Amino acid sequence: MFKRRTLFIVGAGASHEVGMPVGIDLAKRITRLLDFKAAEPGPNQGDGDMHFLGQFHRRFGIVDAYRRAGWAIRDGVRLTHSIDDFLDMHNVNEIILRVGKAAIAQTILTAETNSSLFFNPYSYQETFNKIEATWYMKFFRMLGRGINLGNAKEIFEPVSFIIFNYDRCIEHFLINALSLVYTMPLEDAASIVSDLNIIHPYGTVGDLPFLSSNNPVPYGPLRGSDKFDYTILAERIKTYTEQIGGADETNAIRNEMRRAECIVFLGFGYHDQNLALLKPEEQLKSIPVFGTAHGFSTHNREVVHQKIERMFQQPPPRVISYSPVVIDQHATCANLLDDYAQSLTAGK
Repeated sequence: MFKRRTLFIVGAGASHEVGMPVGIDLAKRITRLLDFKAAEPGPNQGDGDMHFLGQFHRRFGIVDAYRRAGWAIRDGVRLTHSIDDFLDMHNVNEIILRVGKAAIAQTILTAETNSSLFFNPYSYQETFNKIEATWYMKFFRMLGRGINLGNAKEIFEPVSFIIFNYDRCIEHFLINALSLVYTMPLEDAASIVSDLNIIHPYGTVGDLPFLSSNNPVPYGPLRGSDKFDYTILAERIKTYTEQIGGADETNAIRNEMRRAECIVFLGFGYHDQNLALLKPEEQLKSIPVFGTAHGFSTHNREVVHQKIERMFQQPPPRVISYSPVVIDQHATCANLLDDYAQSLTAGK
């Protein structure tokens, strides 16, 4: 159980623990999706998803411009850090943005279906065996200690999330976990999760069933399903440039930062544009901060540590130098919850 108001700031690395693609892997999958065949015989005879391309034709009445936009993304995205960076570079090109966002939606939904969190309703143990060592399981065990069925509705009161991913892994897991632990219908579990304060700065690929009655999108639609129009789901996804225009959401994010009594970064890349989105104009009060930096070099970890420290007021001086900010370059998300469990669940 968390005794302080704890804010979890979640990046792509957190979803990677259950098999979701990140960075270059996501870009590679999108490249394959957008490798469309040319309209006429010639050198461009790729293996891209022509049904996906056809959705643009059906909705917008033209196809060649969208085919060329797909090729532009296919040929350029591997030279950038991510599909997000590529789309931000082309934020004035509406057609490239439509194709890129729709490609993100289809790729993420397909990845959800193939992820370890795609619960088999006939064998939950099969799913648990796959996710046993992930941070999802460790987090829920920490969260639920001391919470019984009578006060299950209060389980999320001490925590909130800012999730920079397009997927719904956390919401999906929490609904199923609540349902199984407290033997309640999925609808009741979803009602509790709906009260959890979750902010997705860049949007998601859709609202989960039970969390919305307005065109819900299941976690991982069935393989081969043609049910969803990805050109419509694309409208739920934002680029960085589009996000910074949303003052209400930016204020909500920064209010969460101010309210937090402990902050935990999980699988976060610490990119400057995302740190700028998190940082209020004034320095935040000094509080414990924990973060993963798995795979970072020592130098890059130190740079990140300094960036995070500058967001907060300095703690009172001590005889022995002390920083409340811990950025661990050896810890995965799961390791962080293991190694700092006592500190994370400590009181004020």
